[in-house]
Amino acid sequence: MNPCINEDLAAAAPHARRFATEGVAAGFLDCDQKRVVDRTLMAERGEMVFIAPELPAASGNECDS
Repeated sequence: MNPCINEDLAAAAPHARRFATEGVAAGFLDCDQKRVVDRTLMAERGEMVFIAPELPAASGNECDS
């Protein structure tokens, strides 16, 4: 087991998988080929704390307890 994955992160895995499958995968190739970042998608990732969820609250992660 990965020591960086706690119960909260493990519980978020199905949501992250669904988000990646339904949200990210659909436009990934197009964005990758054009070398652009989908800012809406990045904002959604941030709202769901799918950007560096392992960072402590002191780093701005509101979901860290």
